Amino acid sequence: MNRQQIEDLARTVLKTGGPLSALLVQLGMQPGTVTTILTIALALVPPIVGYVWGLLAHTDANQAVAASTIPGVTVAVNPSAAAQPVIDAALANTNAVKLEP
Repeated sequence: MNRQQIEDLARTVLKTGGPLSALLVQLGMQPGTVTTILTIALALVPPIVGYVWGLLAHTDANQAVAASTIPGVTVAVNPSAAAQPVIDAALANTNAVKLEP
């Protein structure tokens, strides 16, 4: 997750918090309860989003592609140990040096 995405998440949460809290108070919740709920949400949402982002961004295929874009780095994939998407991503990368057997 990059800085712009974190800032967008913060803006969205702040834009939503006011109208959401007003709606909850209108529906009969106590203002203290609404504040507690929103505080817990603000404490829990960023780590959960970061965890999910990490699961999606740090796959073997993404790491192989990212490493192969660095000049002077050659990615070697062991076909017996790697999943097929990792092999396909490494072979499809035009920047990587291809070694013929």
